[in-house]
This record gives sequence, C-alpha cells and structure tokens, in this order.
Amino acid sequence: LYYQLHGELDRYSDEETEAQELGFLMEPVLAQLFTKRTGMKVRRSPSRRHSQYPWMTANLDYEIVGDDQGPGVLELKMRDRSQLPVWEHGIPDDIQLQVAHQLAVTNREWARVTVGFGNQTVRIYEQTRDKELEEYLIQIEQAFMVRVEKGEPPTADWSKDGLDILKKLYPRDSGKTITLDDSQALAMVEQYLSTKKVLDDMKQK
Repeated sequence: LYYQLHGELDRYSDEETEAQELGFLMEPVLAQLFTKRTGMKVRRSPSRRHSQYPWMTANLDYEIVGDDQGPGVLELKMRDRSQLPVWEHGIPDDIQLQVAHQLAVTNREWARVTVGFGNQTVRIYEQTRDKELEEYLIQIEQAFMVRVEKGEPPTADWSKDGLDILKKLYPRDSGKTITLDDSQALAMVEQYLSTKKVLDDMKQK
C-alpha cells in the first residue's frame, strides 16, 4: 500500500481490477438478498471522510437506513465456496479491521457483512463498534500516512510477500549496483549464488 500511495506501483493490478468489476456487478444482488432476509432498508452511499482526520476515507458498499438502532454500514463480499470454513467462526480479522475503519469514518455504531460464497450460499454477520480498536487503528494509520508523506518506506521484509513487492518494483535488471547492509538479505543472496552454482555444475555434467 505504501508503494501504491507513494506512486511507485499502480493502485490495482489487472487481476484485482477484474475481481473488483465482478464484485461490483454482484453488489446489488447481495444487497437485495440482505434486504429480503433481514427486512432492513439499504441505499448507496457516497465516499465518506473522517470529520477529524481528513486522510481517513471510506467507500461504503451500502448504508443501512431506517433502523431503530440508527444508521449502519453494509459491507458486501464475494468469496469462493472453498473459503466458507474460514468464516465459520465469524468475520476474519482483515474484514473486521476494514469494517472498523468504516465505522470510525462514518461515526456509525454497527454494521452487517453479507458474504456470497460461490453461487450457492449467503451468510450475514454482525459487527458492532469497538472504540478501543478504533483508536488503535487511527494511531497506526496516522503513523503510516506520515511515512507516505515523508517518503519513508516500510522496513524491508524478506518474506515471500516482501520479495513479491521487490519483483514488482524492479521487474528487470537496470544494470545498477546496490549495497545491502542487512545480514539476512546478504545471507539470502549468498545462498542464491551458491545454489545457482550447484545447478550450473549439474547442467555441465
């Protein structure tokens, strides 16, 4: 996300864009199913911005209106049916954080998450506002945005995800030489060179 916001990477890949397009087309269907099952009324919502933190924005799928407990947030998701076991114990952490962010931005107290699994199963989950989590999220997001503004990238992560980002940032050899002072990075390079030599030797035999 840092490299996307800072401009080094495109905001969305072709694969993500296609998934978003399909998800957007399915949103009205899921919203209708939600209304049919719950009796709650929904409507489209414009982009929202936090009243105190202008860098906090949220694009809601729908908002729930006309309910006795006040307005709520409706988040819609499409997932492969194979992911249903992941949701058996409730909303996964990453989606909970997304909805917590939306509740913070909109100053709403509750939300519903409606998930379509393949074309066979629809589940509806409840989430209420957690002020303590919200404050923690704001601190993290604020610190992150400061780094984006200052051009200070995250600390190097040599996990698979971190290496995938490097491949996107540097898809081809530019001919430039860089200095690595991270011992883990150096060890990985040495292992790569050693393995490459073994493979080259095997090819010659």
